[in-house]
Amino acid sequence: MSDSAKRRVYGVALDLPGGKKGIYVGQTGVDPQERLAVHLSGSRYGAGVVARYGTRIAFVLPPVRGVAAAEAQERATAAKLRKQ
Repeated sequence: MSDSAKRRVYGVALDLPGGKKGIYVGQTGVDPQERLAVHLSGSRYGAGVVARYGTRIAFVLPPVRGVAAAEAQERATAAKLRKQ
């Protein structure tokens, strides 16, 4: 699988107000640590909740081919985490 075709689903640990914990689930075509840096920078390309409360990469799933597959994996992972 070429690097340009690889997409990874990742989770970012969140320290939310009131001592609550959470996980933000996203998908990216770059290294998840690089993507986290974009989130934490407050860039318009990052998720605001991660900029405010993100602490670290919690997990990275094995790469999949293509955006559609990554988006499906992202939705499924988020749904699974919501049930926990």
